[in-house]
Formats: sequence, structure tokens, C-alpha cells
Amino acid sequence: MLVDGSSVVPVDSAGILEIAPGDDPFEVGVLKTINDSLPAFLIREANAVSLEETAAQLASVLTKLTGEEHMTAELGDVAAIEDVGQGELHEDCAYSLLVPHTYDVHETKKGIGLVIVANSGPAYRRRDSKQQELIGTLLNSGLVDKTLMDPNIRSAVLAPGDKIIMPLETKKGPTLHRFDTLYGPRKALATLVSTTPNILLTD
Repeated sequence: MLVDGSSVVPVDSAGILEIAPGDDPFEVGVLKTINDSLPAFLIREANAVSLEETAAQLASVLTKLTGEEHMTAELGDVAAIEDVGQGELHEDCAYSLLVPHTYDVHETKKGIGLVIVANSGPAYRRRDSKQQELIGTLLNSGLVDKTLMDPNIRSAVLAPGDKIIMPLETKKGPTLHRFDTLYGPRKALATLVSTTPNILLTD
């Protein structure tokens, strides 16, 4: 796949917004994903708040803000990486276009990981493995094709108990992300929050 050199720019990396558990700050994080296309926010409270409680709180806030009832569905183990290594850049679910305000709550249970997350660009095509591979190759060189992925990339180191909350899609398109293992073995669990979570599990 050819790259237009004029669209390739250096990555502009920043940390991921961190919030404390609780209705007010949690709502602020969700509103930023809806109104400002923030690709993710992070809760660092070790195991003080469970994955189930976090997902239920997210569902409650989304129901309040959107006027549509949101429910949760456990995805189970989403990572069981024995060795240190780099994950694959990807989007989570093609159904996100049809079901807005769908979120993934991802909790690190064991090991240390690194998450990289960003909005997709205007020319990004859903489920295009060649585009995703190109984005990943450029990213490893500290570069990004801004037509495929937003140069404003967010990243954070994840320890056990940390929870990353990502909309599957923002107003800019699918949320692209990658989980790397810095210290393994690494294990992670995830829960989906949506108006139709069981349908989304079939993808």
C-alpha cells in the first residue's frame, strides 16, 4: 500500500485522561468521549472498584446522558500473553457504526501492559488489515499517516487493577488501539457496555 508522504507526520503523543471513580468525574470522562471525541479515559484505583462495578457505573451514566438504556455483557479473557511483546493495532467491533455509544471496559488483571489509543482518520476503512498493518509499521517509527489515524495518540502504562474505558467509535470514526505486554504473563478482562450488548458479542 502506497503512502502519500505529505500526509505522514510525527506522532503527537500524550497521556490518557485519568479520573477517579465517582459519578461526577466519571460523567466528565464520558462526556469528553461523546462531545470531544476523546478516544479513552483511565481509572487507576487498583482493585478498589471491580470491573463489574465500573461497567455498571458506565452503563448508568450512558443511560442518563443518552436517554437510552445501556446494559453490560462480559467478554471474558481478552488477553493472555505469556511473553513480552507488541500487540496488533485494531478496532473492536463493526457493529459500533450501527449502535452508537458502545464502550469497552478493559481491566488489566495480571502483568504490566502499555495501551496506545487514537481516533481513526478520514480515509480509514473498517476492518482493513492492510491499512492496520501500515498504521502499525509507521507507528513503530514514530510516524502516522493522518488520513488513516489521528496524530494525537494517547498512551498509558497499565498495572493490575487499572481500567481503560474506550468508546468503540467516536464522531471521528472507529477507535484504534493496541495493547503491548511490558512484563508478562499478562492477563486482561473486558466488559462491553451498549444498548444491545448481546448482539454485539456475535461479531
